Amino acid sequence: MGSTKSYFFTLNQRASLNWYHPHPHMNTGKQVNLGMAGLFIIRDSDETALGLPTGKYEVPLIIRDASLDTSGNIVYKPTNTGFTGQIPLVNGTMNPYLEVDRTVYRFRILNAANTRIFGLNIASLAGGSKTMKLIGNDGGLLPTRTDETLLDIAPAERLDVLIDFRGLADGTKVYLKDSRGGWDLVEFRVKGASDIAYTYPGVTQYPIASLGTPVTTQTISFDGMTMINGKVYDMNRIDWRV
Repeated sequence: MGSTKSYFFTLNQRASLNWYHPHPHMNTGKQVNLGMAGLFIIRDSDETALGLPTGKYEVPLIIRDASLDTSGNIVYKPTNTGFTGQIPLVNGTMNPYLEVDRTVYRFRILNAANTRIFGLNIASLAGGSKTMKLIGNDGGLLPTRTDETLLDIAPAERLDVLIDFRGLADGTKVYLKDSRGGWDLVEFRVKGASDIAYTYPGVTQYPIASLGTPVTTQTISFDGMTMINGKVYDMNRIDWRV
């Protein structure tokens, strides 16, 4: 108690969004639920050359659910199928908002919930949907960007999306919503009299060599919270060798 330790290690991989959290036996879910998790972003020269939004136009969003007691403290009461909370938190905040310029933003999104899957979509007060451009996931940038109106994101999963606020009137409110829970996650308040120009890159990923066609397949079944392929975890048993 009362001491500190510094860790140093090499991140030898391409640009991507990553996250960290403690992993004590039987307490991982609780500690993550109480907020002991965070992001780290790996960058490289190839990604920088693409000209994706950066600075204040690149925004991390850690999305999770929580439950509060009568004093407003976070409480963790999991069941045998995991934990689901009563309210959403984004970057640890209830009902957050962000003032956005009339330009394209890059949002780096992590689902830090224990078990909840979020269904992300964009909507305005008028009810019209806006498209999100999906450019990356857990492993980094995807080969091409795709236009999406709904993105499911599971626990520990990451998404990299572009949202275009150009063409919206000053004062417009746009919402990042969870279609599964019926929640408003983030309110975006558009400001500015004129659009800020942005040109999408022709591609969103630099070349990565293909691994070819796999010659072996395996079926893996996750059975509830306790078994994989019908077997309970055993430190002394090895089920697969790669």
